[in-house]
Amino acid sequence: MVSLLLPLAEGIWTAHSPHRVAGMELGHRMTVVSLPGGALWVHSPIEWSRELAEELAALGEVRHIVAPNRFHDLWLETWRTKCRTALLWGAPGLREEHAGDRTHITGDLTDEPHQEWAGVIDQVLLLGIPKVNEVVFLHIPSRTLIVADLVFNLTGKLDFGTTVLATLNGCLNCLAVTRLFKSTIKDRALFAESVRRVLEWEFERVVVGHGEIVTTGARHLLAVAFGWLPEAFPQGRG
Repeated sequence: MVSLLLPLAEGIWTAHSPHRVAGMELGHRMTVVSLPGGALWVHSPIEWSRELAEELAALGEVRHIVAPNRFHDLWLETWRTKCRTALLWGAPGLREEHAGDRTHITGDLTDEPHQEWAGVIDQVLLLGIPKVNEVVFLHIPSRTLIVADLVFNLTGKLDFGTTVLATLNGCLNCLAVTRLFKSTIKDRALFAESVRRVLEWEFERVVVGHGEIVTTGARHLLAVAFGWLPEAFPQGRG
């Protein structure tokens, strides 16, 4: 049987599932990190299945479930019912959006890592994009950046509709910030400062929510992807 969870480096795994949005086959990638003591940290969970549950149980107990922005919350309710002892963390604004349903979000993600994953995972809340409020993460031991929608990396064989829309969005066959994402920026200076902090991290890989994982040279490629935002680079400051 083909494993759903694929090891990326020691203590970190990913799983991928199909996911179509507005005519584009974007896919949806989940990331799992092992924390000290055997607890598991799950970023942007995909649809729950018995097979996935069995693979997770072999790694440890799901302790933290993270919805990294205001759009990556599709399967939270299912995961809440299946992982009753887990804590749910959402991007700022998600708790209010779910206030009327049964999905109990424990707390908001902030600019500081929770004490149970501090030292293993670092994080930055991207400011200036209130409709998204994405939080990006760094798995420190493997030097892996984990993002949801900040950048896409749509490559390889894509259907016609996805190819056309990815081209229009400026994200075909390259690590890129989509035009749609750029349109959500309300405070360019705050956003640039957040991106600058991300680019100060030392990382070799980028796990994207949509598209192919960048396995080498990711820090350079991310800098290239933000070439349109010179304020995010020290040399671009006044």
